[in-house]
Amino acid sequence: MQTGVAAADRLLGMTIASYEGRLAPEAAARGLPRSVYSLFGDNLVPLLKDVLGATLPVAFLARCVDAYWRGAARAMAPQ
Repeated sequence: MQTGVAAADRLLGMTIASYEGRLAPEAAARGLPRSVYSLFGDNLVPLLKDVLGATLPVAFLARCVDAYWRGAARAMAPQ
Protein backbone atom coordinates (compact mmCIF):
# COMPACT_ATOMS: atom_id res chain seq x y z
CA MET A 1 0.00 0.00 0.00
CA GLN A 2 1.31 3.43 -0.85
CA THR A 3 1.81 6.26 1.60
CA GLY A 4 -0.68 9.04 2.16
CA VAL A 5 1.76 11.48 0.60
CA ALA A 6 1.98 9.42 -2.59
CA ALA A 7 -1.80 9.12 -2.79
CA ALA A 8 -2.23 12.86 -2.23
CA ASP A 9 0.35 13.56 -4.93
CA ARG A 10 -1.55 11.38 -7.42
CA LEU A 11 -4.88 13.00 -6.52
CA LEU A 12 -3.47 16.52 -6.74
CA GLY A 13 -1.96 15.73 -10.13
CA MET A 14 -5.34 14.40 -11.27
CA THR A 15 -7.04 17.57 -10.02
CA ILE A 16 -4.64 19.86 -11.86
CA ALA A 17 -4.91 17.84 -15.06
CA SER A 18 -8.69 17.84 -14.87
CA TYR A 19 -8.74 21.58 -14.12
CA GLU A 20 -6.56 22.17 -17.20
CA GLY A 21 -8.82 19.97 -19.34
CA ARG A 22 -6.22 17.32 -20.12
CA LEU A 23 -7.51 13.99 -21.38
CA ALA A 24 -7.98 11.10 -18.92
CA PRO A 25 -6.49 12.79 -15.85
CA GLU A 26 -7.99 10.06 -13.68
CA ALA A 27 -5.63 7.43 -15.10
CA ALA A 28 -2.91 8.38 -12.61
CA ALA A 29 -5.27 8.12 -9.62
CA ARG A 30 -7.04 4.81 -10.19
CA GLY A 31 -6.96 2.01 -7.66
CA LEU A 32 -7.04 3.99 -4.43
CA PRO A 33 -9.53 3.06 -1.71
CA ARG A 34 -12.78 5.04 -1.96
CA SER A 35 -12.14 6.53 1.48
CA VAL A 36 -8.95 8.17 0.18
CA TYR A 37 -10.87 10.00 -2.57
CA SER A 38 -13.40 11.25 -0.02
CA LEU A 39 -10.80 12.30 2.54
CA PHE A 40 -8.79 14.23 -0.04
CA GLY A 41 -11.90 15.82 -1.57
CA ASP A 42 -13.23 16.89 1.81
CA ASN A 43 -9.93 18.62 2.57
CA LEU A 44 -9.19 20.11 -0.85
CA VAL A 45 -10.39 23.65 -0.11
CA PRO A 46 -8.45 23.96 3.17
CA LEU A 47 -5.39 22.52 1.43
CA LEU A 48 -5.61 25.02 -1.42
CA LYS A 49 -6.05 27.89 1.03
CA ASP A 50 -3.05 26.74 3.08
CA VAL A 51 -0.83 26.44 0.03
CA LEU A 52 -2.06 29.28 -2.20
CA GLY A 53 -3.42 31.74 0.34
CA ALA A 54 -6.60 32.29 2.30
CA THR A 55 -7.95 34.96 -0.07
CA LEU A 56 -8.49 32.71 -3.09
CA PRO A 57 -11.56 33.61 -5.16
CA VAL A 58 -14.54 31.37 -4.46
CA ALA A 59 -14.98 30.78 -8.21
CA PHE A 60 -11.44 29.37 -8.42
CA LEU A 61 -12.03 27.07 -5.45
CA ALA A 62 -15.31 25.88 -6.96
CA ARG A 63 -13.63 25.07 -10.29
CA CYS A 64 -10.91 23.11 -8.47
CA VAL A 65 -13.44 21.14 -6.43
CA ASP A 66 -15.55 20.42 -9.51
CA ALA A 67 -12.47 19.30 -11.44
CA TYR A 68 -11.42 17.05 -8.57
CA TRP A 69 -14.78 15.30 -8.22
CA ARG A 70 -15.10 14.82 -12.00
CA GLY A 71 -11.73 13.11 -12.07
CA ALA A 72 -12.40 11.16 -8.86
CA ALA A 73 -15.72 9.86 -10.17
CA ARG A 74 -13.99 8.58 -13.31
CA ALA A 75 -11.11 7.11 -11.32
CA MET A 76 -13.50 5.23 -9.03
CA ALA A 77 -15.67 3.93 -11.89
CA PRO A 78 -15.34 0.25 -12.74
CA GLN A 79 -12.95 -0.42 -15.60
